[in-house]
Amino acid sequence: MIKFPYTAIIKRTSGLWVISKERPPCDEAILKSIPLKNTMFRSTYDYWTIELKSSDDLLMLMEKYGSLIIDTEDGTNPPMLSIEIYDDYRE
Repeated sequence: MIKFPYTAIIKRTSGLWVISKERPPCDEAILKSIPLKNTMFRSTYDYWTIELKSSDDLLMLMEKYGSLIIDTEDGTNPPMLSIEIYDDYRE
């Protein structure tokens, strides 16, 4: 059960493998960063989030962007809800 307000991770099927700081997945997206330790490739983990105030916000997202895939993001602690705007084919 989701307790609102809720912050969810938001992404697009067409951009699953690349997080662009210049191209948010939707107009409502907010960029967040988590500092990483003991890594030589990058110092932060960047991801886009969206603030949901109620289930109506989720319905408005579906009306505006079409099909959504709702799942949990395993890489976060605690696991966060992940919303994917399904705008491209994937297996």
